[in-house]
Amino acid sequence: LAGRRRPAPTAAMHTLVGLVVVAAMAAVVAVVAAARGGEWVPRVVKNATARETMALFGARRGALGTRVLTFVGYSGAEYNDRRALHALLARVLDAHDARTTVVNAGATPEGIGAVYELARKRGFRTSGVVSTQALKYGGTPWARHCDFVVFVHDAAWGGRDSATGRLTPTSRAMLGVSDELVGIGGGAVGRDEMLAAFDDYGLPLRWFAADMNHTLAAAKARRKGLPPPTADALRGAAHVVLAERVCGDANNGTLRDACGVCGGHVRADHC
Repeated sequence: LAGRRRPAPTAAMHTLVGLVVVAAMAAVVAVVAAARGGEWVPRVVKNATARETMALFGARRGALGTRVLTFVGYSGAEYNDRRALHALLARVLDAHDARTTVVNAGATPEGIGAVYELARKRGFRTSGVVSTQALKYGGTPWARHCDFVVFVHDAAWGGRDSATGRLTPTSRAMLGVSDELVGIGGGAVGRDEMLAAFDDYGLPLRWFAADMNHTLAAAKARRKGLPPPTADALRGAAHVVLAERVCGDANNGTLRDACGVCGGHVRADHC
């Protein structure tokens, strides 16, 4: 009718539009995966919400019949013993079937991102979920061997928002797409994600103690005019909380039935 005003959009209408957009994104990914015989198409998605990220992974997971194994740990802080890290990553990967498992991490190549190359060499498909904060550094902020990357729109890198106590969008997306977590060391973001994975999401979790890179940590402290990091600080923020949830010595790799967290230093002969 000419001249008739359109009704103002309601909250329900906005929600419906959002759901349609998510469904459309998921459908496109499913069609592309099917067109390539079930192979993941290397792709980068930027500024996705946590819900959109889960829809994208859901479409791919459904098309390929896979589970998502997510690795959490240090990134820019790196690891003090990369050789031991690689040995542990290899051992964990070798216990999973590359035909039915997608290896997921934080997309960036540093630190725990070493899992990508090891996974690709074993025939795993790989993916990454990372905050849009990574885009501020320019270049290509994702690992070379990461097939599919989603940048989640987030004002933080992840973890819990100090004001609300809720996980930020990146961490909600990371846990929302995962079927199982493996933690190796880890800072504050990793700590928050691992605790939430077990306590709030009911995800299987294995955790291994590991020091961040001592040299890099000392250099960072000097730049800030701070004293050298203590032995406890070098173990990372995750260690303070997770080590307490392991029976006895964190080096013995035993399980506590009450929490199911596996402890052990980053050495192939543990856990």
